[in-house]
Amino acid sequence: MCGFFASNYQFNDVALLKKKLDFNLSFRGPDFQSEVVEYKGWYLYHSRLSIIGISPNFNQPYCGDKGVLVYNGEILNYKQLGLKYFYKEYLSDTEFLYDYLNYHSPDLNQIDGFFSFVFIDNNGILKIAARDKFGVKPLFTTRKGSSISYSSEPNILVDLFNLTLNDNALLEYKFFRYPLTMTYYNNLYEIPPGSTNKSTYFSARNYLLKSKPISFVEASNGIKKSLQNSIKSRLISDVPVGLLFSGGIDSNLISALCGDNSIKKFTIGTQDDFDTKWAQKTTDATVIEYSREAFLDRLDQMVRLRREPLSVPNEVTLSLVADCWQNSGGKVLLSGEGADEFFGGYDRIFQHFHMCGNKFNVTDFLSFYLYASPEQLPTYLFEYISDYFADLSDYTNFNKLRIFFIEHHLPVLFRRLDFSLMFSGIEGREPFCSLDVFNASIDINPSDVFSSFGRGKMHLRYIAEKLFGKEFAYSKKVGFPIDFKKILTGINSLDNIESYTYWHDYNMRLL
Repeated sequence: MCGFFASNYQFNDVALLKKKLDFNLSFRGPDFQSEVVEYKGWYLYHSRLSIIGISPNFNQPYCGDKGVLVYNGEILNYKQLGLKYFYKEYLSDTEFLYDYLNYHSPDLNQIDGFFSFVFIDNNGILKIAARDKFGVKPLFTTRKGSSISYSSEPNILVDLFNLTLNDNALLEYKFFRYPLTMTYYNNLYEIPPGSTNKSTYFSARNYLLKSKPISFVEASNGIKKSLQNSIKSRLISDVPVGLLFSGGIDSNLISALCGDNSIKKFTIGTQDDFDTKWAQKTTDATVIEYSREAFLDRLDQMVRLRREPLSVPNEVTLSLVADCWQNSGGKVLLSGEGADEFFGGYDRIFQHFHMCGNKFNVTDFLSFYLYASPEQLPTYLFEYISDYFADLSDYTNFNKLRIFFIEHHLPVLFRRLDFSLMFSGIEGREPFCSLDVFNASIDINPSDVFSSFGRGKMHLRYIAEKLFGKEFAYSKKVGFPIDFKKILTGINSLDNIESYTYWHDYNMRLL
């Protein structure tokens, strides 16, 4: 939800700045776009998607006698924290966050939710800029001279400061579908997940270093309870909440455990897709079909607005799903991101390295993860990956992979979902990505994660078995392949690599 901008660069034309901010950021907040607020040497702007505390009283920039706040996201336990620290019944998480940041020792680890924000104190000093634990919400920054600027999207920073594309980032996109070690633009940076502008306040690797395997049933029961609590919190909203639904384990667990059979469910594809068949067979999910023309038109719009290539074709279909829900008056969609990263869902790669004992071969990892052969990878990237895993020598192979996927892969999935849904005015929420669920995942025994027939995520499958039966629970992992070559040319791809080559080249032309 929402988009914001904060900068202490001195702009000469505020009217032009406002025009550019509206153009680049208003899609993130269709309910309200602020003026450019000048505050003690800073220029601030906010576009709002109203989810919690929808009163205009909580529009931003949110100003008071102690400073000014611009904030994107949701604090789902703000009422509990408000009573704990201030003995006050808060009506908005924005109001609570403002007060909490002025508390003598605010601890961002106490916050259940997802966020990025910038707070400027009443002396015009940047007190804190921060991003949530797992990187659900984006936060970009750039410097020019002695000035610093922050935004929810890179496009406005690219526009205002004429940032240029980074050739190495585009090379990394070709291999990984995203830049692994940098952003797409020179002099553009991301605040890392779990970090502020000054320090790191949360590290998944610190938690996983203390993992102590427990029994399968005990772990499964703990996971189910934590997931139920997380789903309950993600349903907190003053506007309608729906679900991105598929034939996979994750979204079906969310559907079954949310305790609300009336939640609206959405899936997309053709009538031959397994996902749509399962959705129609088991629920009243709305199945959305799309045309070639609609797909290509939306892809064009998204790349031009984002000023970055999209990682996968599914980003386009997510946006089309969000259109449907937005047109029906919805504003929030739940999704299953995080389950694979926390619970060993990438079956082949997790199982391969679990079977390797203490040995970890970087070339083997790259053969699973790359969209090319490891021999094609530039030396600096091979060395980066090698050094990254060498730094994790104290961890089991299973946790080495979990750390990589949580630190590198998961924020990219969130970026995909965030932009795709926000493009259509919809907020995405991910029940699996709460600290409660992560804590429940820490102590799972890697030997319990995999079945004898190669299926991963066995703890989640065990929970699903109790709800849906064995046939569904232990079925093959559901993928979401979209043959872009077929969309573009009408001819089927020979394999996923060929389809991705067409996808890569088309995005490059649009960019």
